[in-house]
Amino acid sequence: MMIIGCILLISIYYFLNHFLEKKQTLLILILLTINPIFQFFTFLTVLDPINLIILFFSLHLLIKGLKNKNSKLLYLTGVLAGIGICIKYHAIIFYLPLFISILYFYKKFSHEEKLANSLLILPNFILQTVFFWLSVRYLPSQAIALPLTGLMILIQIYLYIQSSIIHHKIANLIQKIGTKKIYYILISIITLSICSIFFIPQFTRMGNNFLTDQYLIFNKQVYTTIITKNISLVSR
Repeated sequence: MMIIGCILLISIYYFLNHFLEKKQTLLILILLTINPIFQFFTFLTVLDPINLIILFFSLHLLIKGLKNKNSKLLYLTGVLAGIGICIKYHAIIFYLPLFISILYFYKKFSHEEKLANSLLILPNFILQTVFFWLSVRYLPSQAIALPLTGLMILIQIYLYIQSSIIHHKIANLIQKIGTKKIYYILISIITLSICSIFFIPQFTRMGNNFLTDQYLIFNKQVYTTIITKNISLVSR
């Protein structure tokens, strides 16, 4: 788990390095390293640190791709973020606002370019989730698992190679149709997707109780128990 903690610190460094000076970034990392909650978080939990590693690396690639106007990096950002969401589905609560904020507050692009970048990246959130769901459903009990996994990897490689062309076609489509019409279509799709997830029990394991889960964001009871136990040990 120490290795995961080190990789997490590296991913945070790369992300913060876009906004802060190196001295400030290193100071933040030192403070994180000596923080007992961070130490516990990286030592005991497994999925959450890995999810954060993917989040920070994907945000790093996103900013780098926007700065260099690199379509391949932007596509790879969506793939990486989609994998992170597959690890824990509720991570989309953090991924989506962060990605949309960076995409739309980046001032070097026009409104149409921001929408084109979003349409290149954000659909990968869904695509990776579908691929992961298929892998889990058929792996390893079915004979179709290996060919299906190989096909999904080939699709990703093909889309990555063609990402510049796809990005250009998306931009042309936005110019022809218009941004307002595309926004109406996207809002309709998102609304239907949310309704499908939260109101159709058979659609997902999250079910209708997903939004009312008191431990969805932060499990206070775990940390309270650890702190009280440590205090009792020290007092002895």
